[in-house]
Amino acid sequence: KAFNFDVHTATSWYWDEPIFSGGSKGTARAGVTIVNDGRQIEFKENWGSAHPQGAQFCMADGSVHWISASVNWKVMRSLLTPDGGEVNSNEVFE
Repeated sequence: KAFNFDVHTATSWYWDEPIFSGGSKGTARAGVTIVNDGRQIEFKENWGSAHPQGAQFCMADGSVHWISASVNWKVMRSLLTPDGGEVNSNEVFE
């Protein structure tokens, strides 16, 4: 999840719940953008990482893949929709 240092603090769970509890949508993401964690970033819905070039994602098959922050939004959306029937090449995973 994208992490905004101005919003997420030791006493705040706003959009960053550590457990699945529902409610504020902090346990899910629907965005198609990977941003670098930091201050004043668009964190809601977006994916994030402390790495400036991308993030690691755990797939449903248990594998872990690095996805570049420059990934095309349509490709990212297809990776997030298992029932969409899209086919992605291994070139997406660096």
